[in-house]
This record gives sequence, C-alpha cells and structure tokens, in this order.
Amino acid sequence: MAFSYPFWRRLGLGAHLAVIIALAAVPTSLLIIQFIDSERREAIEDAEDWARSSAQTGAQHHRAAIDAARSVLEAAARQIGAGNATPCASASGRSNTIWFLPQYGEPTCSSEPGFPLPEAVVDTVYEDAENGGFAVVGPYLVAPKQLSVFAVLTVVGPDSGRLHIIRPIDLEWIPNAYDDLDPNDLVVMALDGDGEIFMRSSLVGDGAVTADNYLELAMPMQAVMDGDTSTVEDVDGRRRIFGSAALPEPGITVLVGVSHDAVMSKALKELIGSLALFGAVLTLSGVLAWLVIERKILRSVRVLRDAAVATARGEATPRVDIADGPIELRELADAFNDMTDKLEFQAFHDQLTGLGNRRYIEKKMADLLSEGEPFAVLAVDLDGFKPINDTYGHAVGDFVLAEAAQRLRDGLGDGLFIGRTGGDEFLAATRIEGLNPADAASFAARNMLDHLTLPIRLRDGTEVTIGGCVGIAFWRGEDGNTVYDVVREADAALYRAKETGRNRYVGPGLSGRPTRAA
Repeated sequence: MAFSYPFWRRLGLGAHLAVIIALAAVPTSLLIIQFIDSERREAIEDAEDWARSSAQTGAQHHRAAIDAARSVLEAAARQIGAGNATPCASASGRSNTIWFLPQYGEPTCSSEPGFPLPEAVVDTVYEDAENGGFAVVGPYLVAPKQLSVFAVLTVVGPDSGRLHIIRPIDLEWIPNAYDDLDPNDLVVMALDGDGEIFMRSSLVGDGAVTADNYLELAMPMQAVMDGDTSTVEDVDGRRRIFGSAALPEPGITVLVGVSHDAVMSKALKELIGSLALFGAVLTLSGVLAWLVIERKILRSVRVLRDAAVATARGEATPRVDIADGPIELRELADAFNDMTDKLEFQAFHDQLTGLGNRRYIEKKMADLLSEGEPFAVLAVDLDGFKPINDTYGHAVGDFVLAEAAQRLRDGLGDGLFIGRTGGDEFLAATRIEGLNPADAASFAARNMLDHLTLPIRLRDGTEVTIGGCVGIAFWRGEDGNTVYDVVREADAALYRAKETGRNRYVGPGLSGRPTRAA
C-alpha cells in the first residue's frame, strides 16, 4: 500500500507534536509531584504547629486550674486561722483530718478512714502531703474508670494534728476544632510523671482509661514527649500527629493529637481543589494564548497565505498590511510585497527596455476607455535598426533598442504611457482634451522623432543613427471604437507613414516630419 507525501508529512508533524507534548509532560509531571509532596508536608507541618500550640494552651489551662484551686485552699486556711471557719474535730487517736472542698456543694470534714475517697486513696494522700504546705497529688482512681488529681494544703494545728484541705482539680479541657475536621479526629491526653495516661478525652464522648487504672505509653509516644517525633500510633491504633507541653510542677504532660489520615484527606481535597484551579487557570491561559496567537500570528499567516495563493493563480492582489504579530511576520509581509511588486513589474514590463509590454498596454488602454476621456494613440516603428543589429550583433542591438526606448519615453514627455509591442515596435498614448487633436498628436510625434534621430554613441565610441515612423489614431468616445479598433487604425497609419519614407508621422488629416529631419 503506497502512502502519499501529504500522509507522511502529516505523520511526521504528528510525531513532532507527540515528542513536544511528551517533553512538556515530563517536567510538568515532576512539578505536579513536587507540588503534591510540598502540599503534604505543609499539611503535616500545619497540623504539628496546631497540636503544639493546642498542647501549650492545654497546659496553661491546667496551670490556671491548679492556681485557682490553690487560691481556694489558701482562702479556706485563712478563714480557719481567723476563726471564721471551724473544721470538724479530730477523732480520738486520729492525727489527720480532711476538710474536703468539692467543686460544687458544701464543704465536708471528717477524720474517719475512707473519707471522702477510698481508704487506699486517702492513705496515699496522707503520704504525698506528709511534708505539709501546698501540693498537687494524684492522679488517683476515685471511682471505676475515673482518675482525678487533687490540690492539698496541709495545715498543722496547735495539738500537732494535721488538717488536710483537699479540692479536686478540674483538668477537663477540649481544644478548638482544627481546620473543620471531624471532632472524633481530635484527642487530648494528660500524662503523669511516670509517663502514664490518666486522662484521655475527645471532643465527642469520653475516652477515659479502661484498664488497670493507667495505660502505659509505648516508646513512640514517649518520643513525642521527648520532642523527637510528632506522628505516632495512638493507644487506639490510629496514627495521629501529636504536640506536647509539660507542667514541671506537678509533673503533668499534655498531649493533643489529630488524626493523620484526616489531615491527609483534608489536604488531598484541598490539593484537588488547587489542581482544579490550576487546571482552570492553565486552560484559560491556553485559551488566551491561543487567542493572542490567533490574532497576532495565525490571522496574519492566513493573510499571507491567501495573498500567496492569489499570486500563484495570477490574480491581482492588494498589498499585504500586517499590523499585529511579531516583527518577523511584518518583515515577511514587506518582503512579500516587494516580491509581488517585482513580479507585477515583470508581468507588465519589457525586461530589455523597461517599458510596458503588451499586457501593460492593453491594461492602460482599457483604463483609458473606461475613463471616457479623448486621447491619441501613436504606433512607432524604428527605421535603420535591423542593419545595426546585423552589423554589430545582438548585444549592440539590445543597447541601441534600450536607448531608443528611453528617447521615445523622453520625447513623449507628459504623455499617458508608452510600451513596447515587440521587436522594434512601440505604442504610446497622449491626451488631446481641450486641445486641437491634430496639433497635440503632431507635437508628441515630432518630439519623439526628434529625440530618436539623435546619434547614439556605442560603448566603443562609434556613433550610429536610427529613425522611425509614427502612425496616429484618435479615440473621442462617441464613435464606439474598442481598444483593438484604435490600435488597428494607428498601425494602418504607421504603414502609410513608412510608405512615404523615413522619419514620418501620419494620422487622420495630418502628416509631417520631425523638426530635425525637416
């Protein structure tokens, strides 16, 4: 099966376009991959910053809660010292009395074992507060699945008995939602000095510890506390991005975590939106670029194409004027105009003499007839040219013929046109409007013959002389003559002039010789 040249040309163009697209796709793909990785890292860094900031806010909340509890306890101690408040008396044989100040409700006081907490917890409180003063103790398991931290202020009475003023500290705190994520994706944990979780909660529901009072931290989460990493597997098996903040006193660490998968999912949605926006901008840019190319380049190229096709068909084409597009296109249009001007000149002019040719004469005659203004046609034939051409050769003959053409042009002066019809024959036209037709035509004929009969100096210094005859015809617009009719009448007058001798002009009702010949 044979394939045509256009097929292979289109195939080659398609292959070039495919290579260009592939070369453009590789760096574009790398940029997109880099952009995706950058967005992923940025999402993790933002989540880390939020988690650290939230943990610091949580630690500040815990510190404020501790300070508030201490203020309450110290106020109660001052009231006791001033005698404005009387705690209960110590039971016989008891050296420790607890005055319990709940978050809500009335204070209670007792020295009985197991008040107000389980006996094991109370004994631990006594041990932790042995040195007196203010202390934060706990966390203690005060009820199933409930661990609490307490503020204790120990006051020593006159009888050396100890009064322990106790108030639970509310460490419940929830951070602000992060980046519109589901509340279930956030978690808050409080750790004791041994790195064990004593409180774990989320924005929805209660994630309290469920096993053996505490949940021990795995080593990766310990790394979060040490600041070595931020993304670890949580105690519920989910990967989270954590931030931590420590309270040196009483040794509590606050951890705030957000689901790694949720952050990545949110980043992916934003990435898709960004890529969609990027694609829309890229598409719009492509459309705008295409419109610019269409306006500034392709439209100008089509103008050049249409002009070139018309020129190839031999049709008359106006000058190509390109205002838009790169300077190279404008230079191409100028070069094309110069080329068409030269082609048009060659099509309508004789290369040897520079005068118009038969096509030029026919066009000029048709233009004159369409204008409707009277004019005279002068048919010229040289005398004595053939012997010179035969004697000196064609090169000299061409030189003499070109010189004769220039002299005829000079002699015609302000005439309408002059052209070479072939060999040593020429045709000219001149206006006769407002003048005596015979006088105007005779003047033009005499003037051309006067210039023509002057000696011609050859390149070697030799002088030769030629002459000519002129046949004259008139077109006045009312006789219905065509171009061919007028030219035929001028040729007939030329033949009559040649029959009478050299250097003669003949026309309707007129005849004569040039001034020099006369």
